[in-house]
Amino acid sequence: MKKYLFMLLALCAVVFTACSDDDDNDKEMPQLSPNNTNISVEAKGGSKTLTVSNAKELNITQINNKTKGANNTSTDTDVQSVSNGKIKDPKNVDGGWFSAKVDGNKIVFTVTENTDTKNSRDKYIHVSCGGNIYGLSLHLVQDKAAESK
Repeated sequence: MKKYLFMLLALCAVVFTACSDDDDNDKEMPQLSPNNTNISVEAKGGSKTLTVSNAKELNITQINNKTKGANNTSTDTDVQSVSNGKIKDPKNVDGGWFSAKVDGNKIVFTVTENTDTKNSRDKYIHVSCGGNIYGLSLHLVQDKAAESK
């Protein structure tokens, strides 16, 4: 009988301590301005600024390409990340034809001119938002150059 009483008391203790109220502001969804995860740049290049509110600290954690496979699946390719050591400074990232600089709650993308008349360029940029449980996955796309007449 004692063991049943002990199990009942243990169950009551678990029931009353298992539920908590986590109303942390850390769980707010980051808000983008402009409100779009696709960042388009003309072939001539230039700069684009993305402002992120509801984030404690922005860090670029990975940049990569995507390759389409069978059954509409995609695979990350040419991965450069903090975890594999190819991104040394998550606040200043050099992606070859573009750079991304984190300045407080802003990410400034600077893109060089695309002279290729056959291919546009694109990269996927993954951003952590500090203590926030949400991250951002951005798609940077640059138009191909116009053909000369």
